[in-house]
Amino acid sequence: MKLSASSKLYEHISYIPISELLTQARKKVSPSILSQFDYECVQTPSNFLVDPDCWIGIEVEVEKITTDNLQPALAPGLVFWQSKTDNSLKDHGREFVSLPLRGAPLVMAVNHLDAWLKLKNPGHVFSERCGLHIHVGCRYMTIEQVVRFLFLYLITENIFFDQAGNRRSENNFCVPLGDSIPALKLPELFWFLENKEYDRALDTLLNGWKKYAALNVKPLSELGTIEFRHYLGTSDPSFILKQINLIQSLRRYAIRVSTETLTRQINVLNTMSTYSTFVEQVLGITDYYNPTHLKLLMEGRILQAKSIMSYVPFLKSFGLK
Repeated sequence: MKLSASSKLYEHISYIPISELLTQARKKVSPSILSQFDYECVQTPSNFLVDPDCWIGIEVEVEKITTDNLQPALAPGLVFWQSKTDNSLKDHGREFVSLPLRGAPLVMAVNHLDAWLKLKNPGHVFSERCGLHIHVGCRYMTIEQVVRFLFLYLITENIFFDQAGNRRSENNFCVPLGDSIPALKLPELFWFLENKEYDRALDTLLNGWKKYAALNVKPLSELGTIEFRHYLGTSDPSFILKQINLIQSLRRYAIRVSTETLTRQINVLNTMSTYSTFVEQVLGITDYYNPTHLKLLMEGRILQAKSIMSYVPFLKSFGLK
């Protein structure tokens, strides 16, 4: 079936259904423990989240984990998490990987892991080797929406690094998109959209991206997610949920805005006031960036985005094969 503007990723990629992933997880937990947790009707409020319907996956790397048995049946605080070994970690390091979650269970899971670590492993450590990775669900997005998501991320990339702190943009395991070769794919992706060559756009999305980019697109082909790798290791619920909201806001805007409107917006981004308005629309940030600092973070990426947009007509005039 030929791809169209309305084609969604899951219609053309064979993903394991999320319902099956959750069913498999339920089987690993004893009924007496599971009865305390309803995946669909948890009482923890979810109104803090920008998009309670957006699926999220979280990976938290921690060192000095001393608890012997990490099975959810014996550690109820891990009912939403799987514990894995990670060769990049030392000192009994573990990676805690969440189930696909959304809404209230997502809020509960983040709080549970933090509480469990503090209660059962008070000596746990987030060393410089540890990271926090957040996957955002994209399998129900169209190809055009995913391309807009990447482009919007490029413009706001330095804000995500600013949130991560500690010079993370210089880390070899989270290379900025705007400073890497994959950014050269963006003009081609927009050209494919303009010429309705959605098959080629999908092929470009699924191939040739690097795992250790700050924005890792490779999971699109297997999980249907895009991974944000910017962050130092942490289990702090307030920080994690704040970052999830920024990511969900970016996704929601990419879905709602048209490509034509986004192009027009980029072309008029030339003052500090328009920067602030744009960031408020895209990320929901309204109060904790002064205009001067925001300009410092965004100006270079906006120029890069404008260059990409101007390159698309160039490709069109010469005919991209």
